[in-house]
Amino acid sequence: MNFLPGETKPNQVVVKGVVVGDTEVGKTSLCNRFYLKKWDPLTATTISASCVRTEVQIEDEKVLFCIWDTAGQEKFRSISPLYYRGAHVAMLVLDLTSKESLDVASSWVEELKTQGPVNLPLIIFGNKCDLSDRIEISTQAAEEFAKSKGAEYVEVSALTGKNVDSAFIKAANYGYQFSKKDFQVNGREGNETVNLNAKKEKSSCC
Repeated sequence: MNFLPGETKPNQVVVKGVVVGDTEVGKTSLCNRFYLKKWDPLTATTISASCVRTEVQIEDEKVLFCIWDTAGQEKFRSISPLYYRGAHVAMLVLDLTSKESLDVASSWVEELKTQGPVNLPLIIFGNKCDLSDRIEISTQAAEEFAKSKGAEYVEVSALTGKNVDSAFIKAANYGYQFSKKDFQVNGREGNETVNLNAKKEKSSCC
């Protein structure tokens, strides 16, 4: 389902973010928590992709943050890269209650690297951190994985809303900085590297 409120204002900066990850990790629930400020246990699985748009205050201007929620099912993987084009930041969602989610995360990072803009900033969201008795991916393991990929890691909960707003705002900020340095690299849209670990702030659900 698409939520496209209003029109882009004249000269308004638009930041495009893409949310990726396997099916049922909670991508749509996180987007809904950020955009609609609620959690729906009956959230339907995304078909193809959907987009939400919301204004975010960054520095001295209101930026339009367009968040593309992509489908995680294998049958839609071939079209997901279409939504990476022109992206300014990527958000990879892990399901902390499923070790398999981390096992396959590298394939998503590689796809973003080969199919997305050069040096696209990446933030990894560890979702479902509220389910402490079912956690299969430790904070240390997730942080080490993120560091190995040059990404920042933050634990979030679509159910409780823990860290969701700050995580998306952080993503919007990285995307904003990336968009301001736009230039052509190897025939593809790209930007200077944004080091997400330069001033890393530890963020945990617990």
